[in-house]
Amino acid sequence: MIFGKSINKYYIQNAHWFLIGIATIAIIDYVQVLIPSQISEIIAGLTNKDIDMVRVGEILKVMAIYVAIIVVGRFVWRMTIMTSSRRFDYGLRNDMFKHALELSQGYYSYHKVGGLMAYFINDVEAIRRTVGFGMIMVVDTFFMGGIVLVRMFKIDPLLTAFTAIPMLLITFIGMVMGRTLREKFKLAQKAFESLSDFTNESLSGIRIIKAFVKEKSEIDAFSQINRESYYKNIDYVKTQEQLRITVSMLIRLIFVLIIAYGGYLIYQSNLGVTSGFTNDKLIEFFLLFNMLVWPMMALGRIIN
Repeated sequence: MIFGKSINKYYIQNAHWFLIGIATIAIIDYVQVLIPSQISEIIAGLTNKDIDMVRVGEILKVMAIYVAIIVVGRFVWRMTIMTSSRRFDYGLRNDMFKHALELSQGYYSYHKVGGLMAYFINDVEAIRRTVGFGMIMVVDTFFMGGIVLVRMFKIDPLLTAFTAIPMLLITFIGMVMGRTLREKFKLAQKAFESLSDFTNESLSGIRIIKAFVKEKSEIDAFSQINRESYYKNIDYVKTQEQLRITVSMLIRLIFVLIIAYGGYLIYQSNLGVTSGFTNDKLIEFFLLFNMLVWPMMALGRIIN
């Protein structure tokens, strides 16, 4: 998350909304994790033919309640956290503009307008996204991820360990690529600053440009600066996609490990070598890990 003396006051002003939103996300995460066990019970009962339709109906009613809680909860956290992130945006822009008017003339002699425009547009937007979606992702990553891992560990510790290794690799890759992303984001922002500044100066002096018939040279100069901004942003986006693709590939690798090792455990159980791991347990484990995919993807997005 983003913190600092200039914006901490907005956290304090919206603390009650953030707390309500975070508590709602935690409740939703907990309820979501309960659903795979309900599905597993139905599958186990139908497989062993020891469940009647009355019990199936009861389970389906409970699952319907879970779904209703999730739907209402998602509406609540959007109305609290996302609305608060907009208040961040509104308050920060107002304070920045007020501060800009109080700066001395000497400041504007050394700092270009394009740089200030970059702060008002791109940087504030990045803060808003981090405060809004970033907070949601942080809670999901640690709270939901923690609950899912505990339940997976109860089903089979070794299988959980196999899935944890690629997850640690994802964290490491995210930390390494995060440094590269920060540097490339700065370069993209710098290019946007130059583009904004050139556009502002050209439009402000449009009469002089026309008077001296400098349109062609201005167009050529703008194309060069615009091209530079294009390449910097493309380079940044490529790094983002590399991180996303790497995380996706590792997640798919974990899916293969779950199916392969889980199938092996079921085979051993059917032979009587081991006991306790059945088809319904594998499905429950698979559904739980599928819930873990979002926190892992969210980790990559938080870094972005």
